[in-house]
Amino acid sequence: MFEQSQKRFFSVVLVLVLLISLFSSVTASAQEVVPYGIPNPEYPGTTIAMEPGDVLYSSKSLGGSSPIVGHVGIVGTDFRVYHVNPVAENGVTGGKSDDITTYRNRHASGQTITIYKLRAGASYATNAANWAKVNYSRVTNYSIPIYSWEDFKLSTINPNYCSKFLWQAFYYGNNRTDYVTGYWTDSKEVVVPPYMFADSSVFAFSGTFTRP
Repeated sequence: MFEQSQKRFFSVVLVLVLLISLFSSVTASAQEVVPYGIPNPEYPGTTIAMEPGDVLYSSKSLGGSSPIVGHVGIVGTDFRVYHVNPVAENGVTGGKSDDITTYRNRHASGQTITIYKLRAGASYATNAANWAKVNYSRVTNYSIPIYSWEDFKLSTINPNYCSKFLWQAFYYGNNRTDYVTGYWTDSKEVVVPPYMFADSSVFAFSGTFTRP
């Protein structure tokens, strides 16, 4: 009887020792784990960090002459640049997804690309970035308003052009709230010029980078 009690006692002690040892090991491991943040990539030749929702503006259109001079793209949540241009790739014009080097190299040598950030806040910019990432592939035909009345409608996703696509990203990405002009809706029929993003007080100038 006494021996059985002793055995039970030592069994309980052994279990407690094992539990304490396990808890100490887990606590030590937790203290050793130091979270390291992964920094955002930087724009080529700069120390400016890329952020989702950044608007990239250049004064010359991509893909040749265009009645709308200028071009804009938006940085996605994956740090790729989403934009719409007339360059045919695989037989299709329209939406493009580029890494930052490819996007820069679409410009002529010496051309400057200007970075703008939405003053309303990072969450609204991120919403626009995600919308552009999800929807760029829906644009399979580049077209500007002089060619079709449908192109004037801000609700038309395809066909599309660069600056209207960006307006849509900020608008639809933020529950149909116009963070670009403050008062447009998608029922409006209007041309969205690329320089609107550069001239707007709701976007802050954040720096430039250049195509070598």
